[in-house]
Amino acid sequence: MRSLRSAIFFLILSTLPGLAAMASSRYMINVGDVTTSTVTKESFLKHFYGVFFQNLLRMRQQPLPVVPAADWEKPYFTAYTVENDQVLTIGFWGGMARIPGMNDEAVALITCHEVGHVIGGEPRFKLPLYQILSSEGQADYYATAVCLKDYFEKEPDTLKTLNELHDPQHRTLCEKVYEEPLQKAICLRSLRGVQGMRDVLLHMKPEEGPASFTQTEQHMTAETLYDQYPTNQCRLDTLIAGALGAERPGCWYKAP
Repeated sequence: MRSLRSAIFFLILSTLPGLAAMASSRYMINVGDVTTSTVTKESFLKHFYGVFFQNLLRMRQQPLPVVPAADWEKPYFTAYTVENDQVLTIGFWGGMARIPGMNDEAVALITCHEVGHVIGGEPRFKLPLYQILSSEGQADYYATAVCLKDYFEKEPDTLKTLNELHDPQHRTLCEKVYEEPLQKAICLRSLRGVQGMRDVLLHMKPEEGPASFTQTEQHMTAETLYDQYPTNQCRLDTLIAGALGAERPGCWYKAP
């Protein structure tokens, strides 16, 4: 979950003398800027609202109403779930969708992550004001273990993607777990989204380096991480585990 305060920080930073150029490359990407992202305005809105409304009935079972707020034009890097005046808002700004390496499946994944804060279940944040929301690690896990699978299963073109070009590592992982063609295609689309998310994490936290599909986080947590992000590698491990139907990894989750 990302708060609006981080987006406001980016806005302020980009207006300070001498820092505008840095903000443009590190914290924001405008519509029309050069990028390797394959996301368009049409596909951004399609997948954001597609995921949101597919989960709306479940979200309505929670204590607070939930509203969507997608904005393709905003250049800053943020997706968020925030409560204001007893209303939860799930938001996603176009700047994040334009990060190099982003793809349509990653738009659906990030939206599923935000939905996961609302309906992902335990473990939840322990911080005051956030205790109704699932933790970061749990939102990641729910995104690929439940939300993306439901979404891609209902997407009419998912089965067709089985014959598209996929990363050989992704195909190997999916074929070890799934035999039925539709489930294999859902897995491949999910891992394509995880790849896009990997590039987002690297862009946001370059000091951690690129996370790996073939290696895992070695540090195991002594207790569940309730109120902080896991490392980039741990987050990738969690997203892959959800897609493959595996357990939550011990790098952030400690079973009771």
